[in-house]
Amino acid sequence: MTPPTGKRRAAATVAKSGRRDRRDELLAAAIGVFCDKGFAGASMQDIAKAVGVLKGSLYHYVSSKDELLENVFTAAGDETEQMIEDVEKLDVEPVERLRTFVRAQIDWYLRDVARATVLQREWRFVAGDGREIIREYRGRYEAYVRSLIEACVDAGATDADLDVDHAMRFVLGGVEATPEWFRASGSASVERVGEVYAALTLGAVLRPPD
Repeated sequence: MTPPTGKRRAAATVAKSGRRDRRDELLAAAIGVFCDKGFAGASMQDIAKAVGVLKGSLYHYVSSKDELLENVFTAAGDETEQMIEDVEKLDVEPVERLRTFVRAQIDWYLRDVARATVLQREWRFVAGDGREIIREYRGRYEAYVRSLIEACVDAGATDADLDVDHAMRFVLGGVEATPEWFRASGSASVERVGEVYAALTLGAVLRPPD
């Protein structure tokens, strides 16, 4: 079962306590601190300072920085699941669905490079049930990208003997590397990066026209 999103949890908190819910601010601040200092080097005091509240106020929402990190991953998983649903609703050919997904995923990464950095670097610090959530999410994510490529194979858009598993790794490797070098102040826009990477992905995976 998909864990509740931050918004659903926030609504529940407001209804129960009547206090202003600052969960979205808290998650955003935690992402910034975890990105800058790393999870191991971050403290609840750092996060409280970033939000602009006393450290004790944070414990109205979470019990520890471990829970905060798990919430970051849970919210990201929910958003990716929604992205997959949106792509699946499109009435387009498999090649176009793969192109759309690559562009959407890059856009999602590069609109919040700090979050992408935390997701890629700090996952090893998530423990207990949270680690299982990440493992299951990653499995579904990889299976979906694999299914997009398999659909292209079935449609005759690739070599019939394409190694789908390696192709999936190639696609994910390229997409997930973009936050490492991208800078919003650079010459390339988010949209341009998405267009180029989608074209490169299709050029590598699809066979040349006869």
